[in-house]
Amino acid sequence: MWLAKRLEEMAEEDALNARLVRRHFLQGRSYTELAAAEGLTEKAVERRISRTINQLRQRAAKEGLLKLSQKDQVPGKKLREK
Repeated sequence: MWLAKRLEEMAEEDALNARLVRRHFLQGRSYTELAAAEGLTEKAVERRISRTINQLRQRAAKEGLLKLSQKDQVPGKKLREK
């Protein structure tokens, strides 16, 4: 499964962000619960999850799995075409 593989790769790069995404989306943990468990603010958890999801979107688009609209692309970053 593409997502599982990418989350494993992300865990090697940033274990905390990958853990937050897994626990939030797969285990249904709230930002409040995650913040308390990791010693972060809710805002920090929200930002980390948002950034990680955006990275996953960008990667999926780069690999041809989805097409991003202009509003979904990261400002200042353009996807390379194959």
